[in-house]
Amino acid sequence: MLKLELVNVVKRFASEGEPVIRGLSTTVAEGQMLVLLGPSGCGKTTTLQLVAGLLHPDDGSIIIDGKAVAGPGWGLPPERRNLGMVFQSYAVWPHKTVFENVAYGLELRSVPREELRRRVQQALDLVHLGELGERYPSEISGGQQQRVALARAIVVEPSLLLLDEPLSNLDATLREQMRIELKVLQRKLGLASIYVTHDQAEAMVLADHLVVMRNGIIEQQGPAEAVFLRPRSGFIARFLGVTNLLKGRVIEMVPNGARVEVGALGTLSAFLADDVRTHLKIGDAACVSIRPLELTLSASRPASATNAFEGRIMERIFLGDLTEHFVQTGEIRWRVHVASSTRFVPGDTVWISFAPEAGTVVLDS
Repeated sequence: MLKLELVNVVKRFASEGEPVIRGLSTTVAEGQMLVLLGPSGCGKTTTLQLVAGLLHPDDGSIIIDGKAVAGPGWGLPPERRNLGMVFQSYAVWPHKTVFENVAYGLELRSVPREELRRRVQQALDLVHLGELGERYPSEISGGQQQRVALARAIVVEPSLLLLDEPLSNLDATLREQMRIELKVLQRKLGLASIYVTHDQAEAMVLADHLVVMRNGIIEQQGPAEAVFLRPRSGFIARFLGVTNLLKGRVIEMVPNGARVEVGALGTLSAFLADDVRTHLKIGDAACVSIRPLELTLSASRPASATNAFEGRIMERIFLGDLTEHFVQTGEIRWRVHVASSTRFVPGDTVWISFAPEAGTVVLDS
């Protein structure tokens, strides 16, 4: 069952201005976590505000639980959409106890006192604050305050949970812990959720369905692993993590693949997705994206390698379990991640190789 449908949503902040959201369409199914990811100013938070009812679309429609809640110039107010919201700033009331903060939404709904106490205690137990109900926000940590905000959002049993960069104010260690806790809780409750972030690692951990935005449009969407492994553009490949992005021209297209000529380096063979193929023809500019972990280093040319290039190690950086090597082949400097047990040093001549399916042909953008 679909909990949310966005259908060709457009939003402008000036009547004659350029739209900040340009015909956005996506869905959230029951129990699914959709993550909106993109650089600052791409429209992530505006999209969340449209779903929440804080803004109204100029075109398109927003449907929650099968009912239209917004269209061009109109929308139900937030309190009539049965939403739970968690903000970056926690937004807990300092004069109320933890219990009273969580109970607030139920009080507005006139929930009977006995049921209110049961539901608040259950929500506090779920976020591991069961023993802290009588404390005030000033008496608990930032991470615990964020759990209070989360408990307040889920206690009302919302149709949809909206989270706007809720972990960005936490330190790195706590943020990593909380993202796992949040994912476990969301799955346990089966809550349909929209999560806004600009943190790629956070998006990969949390997303059942990943939507990458740029300039008010969806650049690519799908399962997080699929978007990471098979980006459709240079922007997506770069934005989702370190990659080797080699610019060239398409010289041949075959089923599931293509050959791309990359200057003096020569010709590369790589995977080509059907939705990218439809935008390319022979002679067009394109890029090949290869993640550093997909590359192999060897002292001699691999006998059966389709893509193999001789180079020299310029830098070696120890990263713990992995070591990053910067390898120069002509004008191209590669980034290669290999196990730290691999012993190459700057100045060594090596061969870089990768299987065709390890590289992806992407649009040059």
